[in-house]
This record gives sequence, structure tokens and C-alpha cells, in this order.
Amino acid sequence: MKNIVLFIALFLFAYCVNAQDNISISFSNDYKDAYHISLFIDNPDGKNQTRLSNLNPNQTKSDSLPASTEIFIAD
Repeated sequence: MKNIVLFIALFLFAYCVNAQDNISISFSNDYKDAYHISLFIDNPDGKNQTRLSNLNPNQTKSDSLPASTEIFIAD
């Protein structure tokens, strides 16, 4: 019984590790005015980034980042 539980646990762990690809985020503006947004991005490889954007009305911006990325948003 212990061997079966160990096998299932290892299988689930391997599946979770393989499932961590890139993540996608998107921001949209549903206001009538342009919206200013700042993203502070901390990548797992240690490269920090700052992205500044203006979103026009009805505009959507998308981005793809590696798994385990931390994102801080300021407006």
C-alpha cells in the first residue's frame, strides 16, 4: 500500500513540475479615458523589469511570462 501511495505522489509531483510553462496575463481598459498602468515584474531568473503602459479606451494588452514570476501593479 505504501508503494502505491508513493508512486501516485511521485507521479503527481512530476505532472505538476511539467505543467509549469509560461503564464499569460492581460489588462483591459473599460473607462472612457486613457488609463496609466505600471508593472513591476520579478522573474525567477533574477531579472527585474518595470513596464509602463497607457491603455486607451477599449484596448487590451497581453503578456506571457515564465511561471513563478511575481507581478506588482501600480496605477
